[in-house]
Amino acid sequence: MRRDARLAASITAVTLLLPLSSAFAQRSAEAQATSPVARMLLTAPDPRTRAQAALTLGRLRPPDARGALETALGDRVAVVRAAAASTLGELGDGAAVAALEGRRGDPDVNVRGAIERALGRLGAAAAGGATAAPTPAPVDLNRARFVVAPGDLQDHTRANGHHLDTVSRSIVAALTGREGLAVLASLPLPSAAVARVRRGLLRAYALDGGLARVERRDGGEGQSVRAEVNFAIVALPQRAIVGMISGAATARGTALTEASQRHLEGVAVEGAVRGALRDFEQNLPRALH
Repeated sequence: MRRDARLAASITAVTLLLPLSSAFAQRSAEAQATSPVARMLLTAPDPRTRAQAALTLGRLRPPDARGALETALGDRVAVVRAAAASTLGELGDGAAVAALEGRRGDPDVNVRGAIERALGRLGAAAAGGATAAPTPAPVDLNRARFVVAPGDLQDHTRANGHHLDTVSRSIVAALTGREGLAVLASLPLPSAAVARVRRGLLRAYALDGGLARVERRDGGEGQSVRAEVNFAIVALPQRAIVGMISGAATARGTALTEASQRHLEGVAVEGAVRGALRDFEQNLPRALH
């Protein structure tokens, strides 16, 4: 489960210094923390101990868990902040939404990812359902110049049957909201898009390819997972390859269970997809711009 994944930044380690007002809030939270694990989260000198305490609060669920975890979102160490965010999502208490939203600008990419996933879980809990895959925002095809969707995706690693779902969702998430680009969750194209493609008013593409590599490595400070993806940009309906893109990312953390190892792999896969699609539009034929 996600509460067992303790993430650290794979590229840049950033130390966040707490402002004076946050220091006062920290002392106030320490005074209100009555359970031993909550006090451990807020006062233990070792960040690994604090991160483990955050995860343990998700299992024990003492009354002071949410308050302590919200305070830990401002911890100076990224791995603790990520663990706190993940556990807040698991607790399912909608009162934590405001604290999570206030930390969306965290300087660490893995912490931001944990916050977004926690907010997704809390939103699904409020709706009374399980966490759903993100769906593209409605796009006016009359204003879009391009439409793109995940195409024929394959997992050449066969490491985890769920990784292709992660690849597909990450494609949608990475491309949604870009100017002039309509994003579909899957093919085939809707009839309105087909009509505009036939009239030369819209260009359609599929992203074929998928996961090329997922590799776990054990180190002195935990585990790392490296993921690599490759995509062919395929023009529709003629299915002509007009470009090739690739991306790679490494996620680091302490995976305590098989479930948390899979979660760490998922973080790496998502990062690889986002890296591949960072400059997606620049890989389209210039004649179409």
